[in-house]
Amino acid sequence: MSQKKFIAERNKAFETDDLAWAAKALPWSASPRVIEMAFHKARLDCAAVSMAKRIESRNWLAARGLTTTSGQPVRARKVKA
Repeated sequence: MSQKKFIAERNKAFETDDLAWAAKALPWSASPRVIEMAFHKARLDCAAVSMAKRIESRNWLAARGLTTTSGQPVRARKVKA
């Protein structure tokens, strides 16, 4: 798969909350919880994704006391109308 195609598929998955896409990208031994955490951490860091989806992931991580991919604490943020 070309890099361009992968990025397009990733961005679509991030915008549509497609955890099945994320499950394919992780090892078979990854639990559903690990897949969901990885999905939200990656989406939070992806500048190509809408800010609303990035904030949704930020809030999901914050609600569970999790950190960013770099280990920083996550604080919830309101979505601007």
